[in-house]
Amino acid sequence: TADAHRFQPAGAAPLVLHEGKTFHQFTDRWDTAPRYSVAVEALRDKATVLEAASHYRLAFRDIARSNDERTMIATIMPPGTVFGHTATVEKHPSHRPLAHAFTACALMNSFVFDWIVRQKTATHLSLYIVADTPVPTFTPETSATLAETAQRLCTGLSAPSERWRLRATADALIAKAYGLTRPQYAHLLNSFSHKSFAPAPAWCLEAYDRASLT
Repeated sequence: TADAHRFQPAGAAPLVLHEGKTFHQFTDRWDTAPRYSVAVEALRDKATVLEAASHYRLAFRDIARSNDERTMIATIMPPGTVFGHTATVEKHPSHRPLAHAFTACALMNSFVFDWIVRQKTATHLSLYIVADTPVPTFTPETSATLAETAQRLCTGLSAPSERWRLRATADALIAKAYGLTRPQYAHLLNSFSHKSFAPAPAWCLEAYDRASLT
């Protein structure tokens, strides 16, 4: 509220202001389009924010409930975006390779990671919850596959079936990295509603089986 004077209508200023409701998993476009934009002159810490906003950045929603279809909602945001308090975003993206951000995006959007944070989330998915969530160690090959998959999902694939084929492959690799057996993975998948894409659990298990054969 105190910073309302800094906001302009969407498109009026060069920096797009995103809120949690304006993005979803692997996409910066969702049902609600960005409502505001911000002029460079309106930034509080101009140099720091502009430097960060010149990079692709990992972001996730702050407002999340354990009974929603998905709790963790993360994506890679393009340059030229800033954020309100309902989203958490990287502050120093120049300190890591971009591939690491894409790998983290794939991990955070996986069903296993989501299931873990659901156990600790009420209405807000705070940074301390995410930072305290255990993550597996990926082989270089798996990390590269996850980064490539997340990049493709964040930068253009539109057909839902094609997107879910990629997502299922990545999700299964992450489940195996966490050490889940097939029955454990199936049980975890069944704890989600899958109302937006009913075949998701079957496709994830098929991908798990394929990965077990390699």
